[in-house]
Amino acid sequence: MPVLPFRHHNGFNRCRQGAVAVIVYSDKKPGKRGTISITASRVIPDHQGRDIRFPGERWRHICADHPEMTPLYQAVCDTIAGPEAIANSNSDPAAVKLYHKWYADTSVGGKWLRVVIKFLNGDAFVLTAYLTNATD
Repeated sequence: MPVLPFRHHNGFNRCRQGAVAVIVYSDKKPGKRGTISITASRVIPDHQGRDIRFPGERWRHICADHPEMTPLYQAVCDTIAGPEAIANSNSDPAAVKLYHKWYADTSVGGKWLRVVIKFLNGDAFVLTAYLTNATD
């Protein structure tokens, strides 16, 4: 398996801290990319310039709970960097924000990508991300 740094095309240069990804190629479809397994944390500046931590552990959690998210790592980074809609969480409106961006062509059709971000004592980090029909 090749190990590639995320400092190349498709906007990965927005993500900082030189994390490493392992891109797994499927034997069934030669040349096609499969799962992206993130092995380190990323820091992504959001639309207001705040650094949002995106730990590799959170990406593994997201993919385990929402397998349709597996090909959407870059979409999560893009949603953090430039959300189209932002809402407060119902469970913790002061500390948890919901960033949304529309993606017309996902494996489950057109959906909003929701990234749940917690802001706590000057720190901000991704809790989870998933596809949804609404932004509220």
